[in-house]
Amino acid sequence: MVVVGVDTSGDRVGVGVIADGIPIAETLIPAENRSLPRILPAIDRVLVDASRSIRDVDLFSVVVGPGSWTGLRLGVTTVKTLAYALGAPAVGTDTFTALAYGVRYAGRPVIAVVGARGGLVFVAEYRTERGRPAQVAAPHLVPLESLPTHVSDLALIVGDVPAHQLSALPSQCLVASPRYGVVSPIAVAEAGLHRFEEAGPAEIRSLVPEYLKEPELTLATEPR
Repeated sequence: MVVVGVDTSGDRVGVGVIADGIPIAETLIPAENRSLPRILPAIDRVLVDASRSIRDVDLFSVVVGPGSWTGLRLGVTTVKTLAYALGAPAVGTDTFTALAYGVRYAGRPVIAVVGARGGLVFVAEYRTERGRPAQVAAPHLVPLESLPTHVSDLALIVGDVPAHQLSALPSQCLVASPRYGVVSPIAVAEAGLHRFEEAGPAEIRSLVPEYLKEPELTLATEPR
């Protein structure tokens, strides 16, 4: 099964391809080039690198948020258009899950952190089962200065963790390398494949960006 993962949530645009569960190719372009005319050639290019064509794609997976308002709209619109035109299924995955997939073999609970405005961060917690991250705590908002009190001692933290917070974190927790702090398009494809296997494709019209704005989330003020 050929799966294309698309991420336009952050400061880079990523496109990745997996085939039969094996990572094949990926490409990244600067966010300033994030536009529909740029995303489509990026998809074509990565498929060429994978020795595939757009007609070989069995499934599209796209990050639906949280992230850049404009970027998410472009990414979701691109995938919906391609899926509809090709008659291929599509699924959405959130930024937290994509980050968790990037470190799913670490053997620790994973805390995915995504920056928000106003001195807040989004936090979601995962456990890995059979190589598949499972969310055990839904995303919630946390004041950045209190992030250390919301992290378990053995967790692996991945995402937007400011350097000045590192010394305040629990002594036995780990912080993933910055390379894992940005969404991997290969991870988007892998997360999408597993979601498709478990729940089937999304209804194309229901595939929309999820911005996760307050008051959609509860602001957590007490330590976990």
